[in-house]
Amino acid sequence: MKKFIVILVLCFVGNSFSLHAQMGKRTYVNQTEIGLMNYGFIPIQNSYSFLTMHGLKLTESWELGLSSGVEKYTADEYEKFWVLPFNVAGRFILNPHKRTTFYSGLDAGYGFAGLNSTADKVWNNTVTEKDRSFEGGLRFHPHVGWRWKVGAERTFISLSIGYQFQQIKQERSKFRHIINEYLYNSVDNYLHERVTYNMGRAVVKVGMGF
Repeated sequence: MKKFIVILVLCFVGNSFSLHAQMGKRTYVNQTEIGLMNYGFIPIQNSYSFLTMHGLKLTESWELGLSSGVEKYTADEYEKFWVLPFNVAGRFILNPHKRTTFYSGLDAGYGFAGLNSTADKVWNNTVTEKDRSFEGGLRFHPHVGWRWKVGAERTFISLSIGYQFQQIKQERSKFRHIINEYLYNSVDNYLHERVTYNMGRAVVKVGMGF
């Protein structure tokens, strides 16, 4: 499953470059960003994002395309998730002919969770979690920012702030310590549970595009 997802991402990027060659410089647009996500400005909650958007310039101000990449979320002190996002991405550029301009955007789609390890968790020679599985979920990212043109006419750097939501579902069997010796031998020591993480994060991103 992991290999399939990686191949899918590579195909997406390759097709985007093919689209660039076919459509020419006038209509093809690209924006690649790295970002820092956080919940409540707590350093231990830092999460990270890398996304690239490939699309078409519909008008002077409107751009529409697809974006994908990889992200790492910290849900709490112990739970961390890898996500492969696939989005429909839209951009509105307020003053496209000016050297600096305000812009806004919205990315919405689905985040796949296939890169997360399903191996048992072991601590102090005890299996604390087993039967682990992950499922992705819906995601959206509204944001606003600023673009600066540099060098060539179409090349720019960008800075944006926004909100990002990603849902991840996890199933697992967690070890529960039972003190009573009779109960210890008569009940299952593992409690099966299904947890849904609705992760909302403030996000700051820097990027480059053309």
